[in-house]
Formats: sequence, structure tokens, C-alpha cells
Amino acid sequence: VGMGNNELKLSNSVSALGGIVFETGTGNGYTNATERLRITSEGDIYTTGDQVRDGARLSIEKNVVGVSTAIHLHNANGSGTASKISCSKALILSADVEDNSPATKSFISLHTDNSEKVRIDDAGLVDVKEGKLNLSKQGSSNYIELGAGQNANNYAYIDLIGDTTYTDYGLRIIRNNT
Repeated sequence: VGMGNNELKLSNSVSALGGIVFETGTGNGYTNATERLRITSEGDIYTTGDQVRDGARLSIEKNVVGVSTAIHLHNANGSGTASKISCSKALILSADVEDNSPATKSFISLHTDNSEKVRIDDAGLVDVKEGKLNLSKQGSSNYIELGAGQNANNYAYIDLIGDTTYTDYGLRIIRNNT
């Protein structure tokens, strides 16, 4: 433990398996503390568990049934400047990559104002909860393609439902497979 250029330094460097471990607990005495966070000699950061998963630099786990694991980015200053998660090439959001609970189907959902707005289920179905999909690229064509890249003779169609009278569809725009 030391001081640098106006900074606190926690340092550890050994020939094998060096790192920094943070432990906390509720009982008296440091021996009653449990590991909560580890920074490895390679710079990987993780909470409970034996290793960083899938080559990630950060891994957070919560091994308790009925408790969510979450990363919260808070910007509560009211400035309108958003909290961001960004990547230089690709952002992959995944659910249940280890398939450890097949009884409950995995999904990814997007929420705003504490309400689910979009859900992608385990079969790839995208459900827009607010009932509107807006394509608004300025200065160029806006379009939806159905069935692009097919390698077989299949149907492509859009069903317009809109009410309970026609529960399958009231109007279908279709490209038959013949």
C-alpha cells in the first residue's frame, strides 16, 4: 500500500498468480471475511467464482436463487447526458450462455422508465411492447426485408391482425413459395 502522484496504490507483484483480493464480512475479525472481488495479475476483475468467464475482463456472478445479477450505471444529475455501454466492434448481449436452467426460457429485454419496451426471446422473436416500429434513416431508403438470404423455397409474409375478430390475421401480404 503506498502513495503515487496524488493517488492511493495497492500493489502486488509476484512470479506466479499475483493479484489483489478484497474481502468483507459481518463477523468480528478479518478471518471471518469472505472474498468479494479479485483483480488478477493479468488485470481481469471478477467476483465470486473460480475464474473470469469466456475470456471476459470483468465477470460478476451472484450464486443465489431468485436474486438478479446486475450492473448499474447511474447518472442521476438530471443533465440528460446518458450512461453508456459502448464497444469498438460488437456488443453481444446474451442470456443463459451456460444453459444452466432449461426449465426457464432465456430472454433479453430493454427497459425504459422502469417498463419493458422490447424483448428478444430464446427463439429469436422480437416483441416491441409499445406497438410501433419506426424506421427513420434520413437521406436514404428505409425498408424491411423478409426472407433475405434464404437457401430454400419458403414463404415470406406479413400478417395484419389488429382486432379479436380475426385472431389469425385480417390481411396477409405474402410471397408464396411457388
